[in-house]
Amino acid sequence: LESRCRERPLVLVLEDLHWADGSTLALLRRLVRVIDQCQVLLVVSTRPTDRADVVAFGDLALRGQALGLDLAPLDPAGVDALAGDLLGAPPGRRLSRELTRAGGNALFVVELARALRERGALVTGTDGQIEVVTDQPDSPLDATIRHRLRLLPTRSGDILRTAAILGPSFTVEDLVLATGMELAEVLATVRPAVRADLLRDDGTGLAFRHDLIRQALYSDWPQAVRATLHREIARRLIRAGAAEFRIAPHLMAGAQAGDREAVSWLSRIGRRLAPLDPQTAVDLLARALELTPPTDPARDGLRCDLAVTFDWAGRPAEAEQLARAVVSETLDPEVRGRTAYWLASTLLNRGRSHDTAELLQQALKAGVDSEQERTRLTILVALDELRRGNLEVLDELRASVEAARARADSRTLVRCLVATVIGAGYQGDLQLAETLGREAVAIAETLPPVEMVSCVAHLTFVTWAEAETDLTAAAATLARLRRLTASVPRSTGTVGHEIATAHVLFAAGRWDEALVDLDAAIAWSLDSGRESWVLALSLRAIINAHRGLTAAARADVAEAEMAMAAGAAVWHPSVLAIARHLVEDSDGDRLRALYLIRAAWERLSALPMALPQLGPVVARAALTPVGDRSGGRAADPGLADDVVTTFDSLAAVGGLCPHARAAGRLVHGLVEDDPAALAEAVELYRSQGRRFDAAMAEEDLAYAQARAGRPEMARAGLAAALAVYGDLRAQRRASMASARLRTVGVRPPATHGDRHHLPGPNALTEAEQQVVALVREQLTNAEIADRLVVSRRTVETHVSHAMAKLGCSSRRELAQRDAALTAPSRPGIRRSGS
Repeated sequence: LESRCRERPLVLVLEDLHWADGSTLALLRRLVRVIDQCQVLLVVSTRPTDRADVVAFGDLALRGQALGLDLAPLDPAGVDALAGDLLGAPPGRRLSRELTRAGGNALFVVELARALRERGALVTGTDGQIEVVTDQPDSPLDATIRHRLRLLPTRSGDILRTAAILGPSFTVEDLVLATGMELAEVLATVRPAVRADLLRDDGTGLAFRHDLIRQALYSDWPQAVRATLHREIARRLIRAGAAEFRIAPHLMAGAQAGDREAVSWLSRIGRRLAPLDPQTAVDLLARALELTPPTDPARDGLRCDLAVTFDWAGRPAEAEQLARAVVSETLDPEVRGRTAYWLASTLLNRGRSHDTAELLQQALKAGVDSEQERTRLTILVALDELRRGNLEVLDELRASVEAARARADSRTLVRCLVATVIGAGYQGDLQLAETLGREAVAIAETLPPVEMVSCVAHLTFVTWAEAETDLTAAAATLARLRRLTASVPRSTGTVGHEIATAHVLFAAGRWDEALVDLDAAIAWSLDSGRESWVLALSLRAIINAHRGLTAAARADVAEAEMAMAAGAAVWHPSVLAIARHLVEDSDGDRLRALYLIRAAWERLSALPMALPQLGPVVARAALTPVGDRSGGRAADPGLADDVVTTFDSLAAVGGLCPHARAAGRLVHGLVEDDPAALAEAVELYRSQGRRFDAAMAEEDLAYAQARAGRPEMARAGLAAALAVYGDLRAQRRASMASARLRTVGVRPPATHGDRHHLPGPNALTEAEQQVVALVREQLTNAEIADRLVVSRRTVETHVSHAMAKLGCSSRRELAQRDAALTAPSRPGIRRSGS
């Protein structure tokens, strides 16, 4: 598509979207988001449908640039006009009444009029109107279409009826298998149907000119005969080694209750399709379950698989209901343990601790199959206790690690390690979290890619340990995971890792790159109907608030709060608390902003993991006067003192990681008005690669230097902070910093170093410059992704951002604009980011 759009404008038409599979819809959702990068007009038609994924696509398109057009049925005058145009004269009264059977459907009107004409049932009256012959009885549309088949040789009509069993389209090979005829004989028999325009070439085989024709032929078979034919065709396709997607529809339509072969095939195909096309997988597994007798011991395993697939398909309520039924009803302890572990993990991730505890107690009381299952469920019990603030379970988690290690059970061990890392993070034991996290990652990388994603070892290690010590190493760990799991379809697990990557990029001051993953994760959750991502929404809200996009930030916070109220997981509550505070502060309601951040501190200050991010925000809010920013008393000096005391208490027991040490020096400098402590915080943040945190600390230091009578040092510090704010397009933060320093007599420099305001190459980040340079070489997004070793989605977002910044409406214009701006200075594809 990209290659063709480079050559000329393109019109892409897709009809009958209500029949599309999940992969086609996923492709269309992707195209809608990047359609501004292509010279393409996309035209899509669909009947009214209750398919959630089709409805979601329509909503997504209409939120963008799409124009929606609802086609109502033709009124009687429109039906008569259409028939008159086709027949060459206006229809008479009886013919008009006959055509009302089409219900205003233009296609049915045309088919019915043609069929009546070919049957010789129409005559031209003396008044010039076309009428139905009086002795012709009224007949249903199906009968009219079947009458056309009588014009074909008998064998051609028979083979068409068999073809109707195969579906709207079919291959000649399938028709050979279904009829048992030789290839030459099949070709000779179907040729009259092609000439009669009943069949057409669809590029890969033959297809009925419209499904209306196929449906008429299909319904001509009695139900019992249809089922028998489907069953026989399925058997022949299986013996011939046909592809699964060709076999599955016949198994679904023709299998009988108790058909173990059909159940085996449908369940196997359904499990494989679940992450790729969950809607289709639900149909397959549901049919397999329907065919399985109530007494069959395999039935509960199928119910478990169907529950998981319901969740993949964005139907969490049905998934939970079915999984709970399995846990309470099954007599198979292995299935009970497997189902309980999946459902409890899901509930825990959605913040439903109480439901998780009840489910785990029920499963353990009823009994599970093995020590492995008991250990896995016990881990979830411990994690639930951690979420409730009970840090004493860390000893139990350590014991479970040693037990799994003694059994050489790597799959259980990696989950025990992950839980223990989280426990150590909650307790503030960074050394233990890092040691066990590295072991968990090493084991996870020996597992298949899908399990590597689902065990969340990399995400846990980065979030609870590595990101607090070395952001560069954390980004590298997550990048390695992406490479190792590139074959895994997009899912809850992969999106969770994208959000973790965005969190690291945000901390490193690479906000535009972070937004690539955040936008994609949030869009995916909306498209797929999965739970909203509180962390992704909160991070995006923080970026937008600092950039002065208050309305967008408020919308994201509202969405995050609704998701949280609905039970979505909130593993980083401090991030949402900061987003709430910034939104209220942006709207000028400093009292409410202070109230919210104070409440968050009272709730979260017992969690060491929350302190490095939350502490500085709370201290600044507590020390800033409410109302008049230019002077007056601090808003809440007691709260600021409490922040210092909390950091000192944690330091006394050796609980300060590098990130927390920087935050600790910062809050000391703020509360004590100590430039030396603030300067130390600046250097600590810089050494960790935390650009925005370092710039904020630089601003605080400049303010303290000015108050200490060192205006030149203050001016230099402010300039350094503003340069970073400009680079991040944090316009609101830059304006606030300038206003703050003016109150102590320091004027900001003439420019803030905001290169993003410039209408030239310096408006782009380094990553965007690299991508645009390759657009100039006429590479497609896929080719650019391969060249730069990034995801295609990342390239799409960089192209969209670059087009917006440079005011371009197409890729060609983007390349021309970039060439004009950079021709004098650029020797290669890489440019400096400054």
